[in-house]
Amino acid sequence: DGIRPTVTSVTSDDDNRTYAVGQQISIKVHFSNPVVVIGVPTLILSTGPSSTTSVGLDSKPSNNILGGTYTVIDGDSTNNLDYVDSDSLKLNSSIQDVNGNDVSLALPATGASGSLGANSSIVIDGVSPAVTSFTINPSGNGSYKNGDSLTITAVFNKNIIIDSEFVVTLNSTIGNEVITLIFTSTSSSSNQLVQTYNIGATDTTNGESLVVSSFTSGSIRDSVDNTMTNTTVPTGSNMFGGATIFIDNTSPIISSVSLSANNPTITVNFNEAVFGGLDGDNHGSGNLVVEDFIFSLSSGEATLTSTTPTSISGSAGGTSFILGIGKTGSPSSSQILTVNPSSNTVIYDAAGNPASTSQSNNTVDLFDQPLPTF
Repeated sequence: DGIRPTVTSVTSDDDNRTYAVGQQISIKVHFSNPVVVIGVPTLILSTGPSSTTSVGLDSKPSNNILGGTYTVIDGDSTNNLDYVDSDSLKLNSSIQDVNGNDVSLALPATGASGSLGANSSIVIDGVSPAVTSFTINPSGNGSYKNGDSLTITAVFNKNIIIDSEFVVTLNSTIGNEVITLIFTSTSSSSNQLVQTYNIGATDTTNGESLVVSSFTSGSIRDSVDNTMTNTTVPTGSNMFGGATIFIDNTSPIISSVSLSANNPTITVNFNEAVFGGLDGDNHGSGNLVVEDFIFSLSSGEATLTSTTPTSISGSAGGTSFILGIGKTGSPSSSQILTVNPSSNTVIYDAAGNPASTSQSNNTVDLFDQPLPTF
């Protein structure tokens, strides 16, 4: 006869459910007549938004059926397994009936009667859990010190179940030891794990912005038992929103001072940004004022008219401040001017660490300025 065999349907003998990485699904291509196969034909399955998988079909058909097995690999994902289109059966061989008629390779349209998608409801979830970002609260740029708390959240690409510890390592340290946070839970219907970082008295990021430096995958899986193996640390905006965050338990200090010619002003330089008070969260805030500093002058012909500066120039969050000096008499280079914070509770860094009244690098010799003679 000259009648060509046709594909009548594509089916699977496996249950309608969700399949994970490594699990196998049988695929059967049914023909209208028994066929003879030479070589290995393939069926191209749609296994993701932009991915396909070729399944080799058994060259020894059972009567009028060619069979193959699809194994789910990492990254495969579809809500209803089907082949790509009606042209997805590829010959790579010879398929004929017993009379030598070549088969028609056309498949039922995807989703239509006879197609794999219509004959079954097989969901493929080959997407393993992975951390997509870490968030932090409070959010945004900031500096923090002993007694402050930061809530750190690990955000995953899907809902997870955690069977053991998920350990996150930060780049902040206690001495030479890195700080780790341990997230634990028996189960979860969420895509997030949350833990609190309580900052200790000696914690520091050593001048670098706080980040998660590494984490262990622990025993994290999804509802179909795909396990997490990816331990790539998110970067950029996916790490604490891209914020610059410092852990700082060190008080600001005066790093240098310099006197202007003829002694009218002194410039005071700090080693970091400073503020004149605290906000509601006990972090540095506000402008410095003249009352935040105090002068002293060694004995000599010149004397201070006030130990409080006569003026101040500089902004909140700055490192340099110009202070006016009120004096009388004839300054001499043998006299030493000293400047200090006026108390331990007036000048703060961004984290809220107070500057001490005991400073180094805070003295300068006056310039000689003899009184005019007549």
